[in-house]
Amino acid sequence: MFYRVTHLRKNYFCFRCFFFSSVRLKVQQFLANPKACLYFCDEENFQGITLIGEMEVLLEEEEKRSFWKDEYRMYYANGEDLSDFAVLKFNRISGNYYHDFIVEYI
Repeated sequence: MFYRVTHLRKNYFCFRCFFFSSVRLKVQQFLANPKACLYFCDEENFQGITLIGEMEVLLEEEEKRSFWKDEYRMYYANGEDLSDFAVLKFNRISGNYYHDFIVEYI
């Protein structure tokens, strides 16, 4: 996954959540192998952060309900029953913060 962000902070990401349809291939891949790596960059300021960790697939309805927003209804045909709604929670193990031609290990 590649994301463009502004104003990176090296301690900003302990965990990050993403939302997918539960039948998507990426969800199935993380269920089989949770290892993940994310990269965020701020091209204008020449900063970037690489995060290495594990992606947890939240399957319990209680867990998923806390992330649900009514705006998502247009993307998920089953709506609030959440059967097609998957939450991927990224848990950081380590990472690198790149700025000013320096690499900091975080």
